[in-house]
Amino acid sequence: AAHPMTPNLGQGACQAIEDAVVLAHALTAGDGPAAYTAARLPRTTAVMRRSHRVARLTALSGRVPVTARDTLLRLAGLLGPTAVLRQGDMLFRWRPPA
Repeated sequence: AAHPMTPNLGQGACQAIEDAVVLAHALTAGDGPAAYTAARLPRTTAVMRRSHRVARLTALSGRVPVTARDTLLRLAGLLGPTAVLRQGDMLFRWRPPA
């Protein structure tokens, strides 16, 4: 498995661990590499895209883009911790295959 992931979400090692768990499950169940790929591709693609979005947001420069970003982040904070934490659900609520 190789996921071109930026380090912005700290998910590189996490995805590697998930990969190992899902691969072991697929091989143990006799499903093989195709099942592993089918199981992992949607999640790793979503995490990779989210990481790239965060990278672009943190790399903004110029007064207007930076002010807009910072204002949006402040407004998101006003929604309360539940709304903000819900954005991490996709990352933190992963469950291994049964």
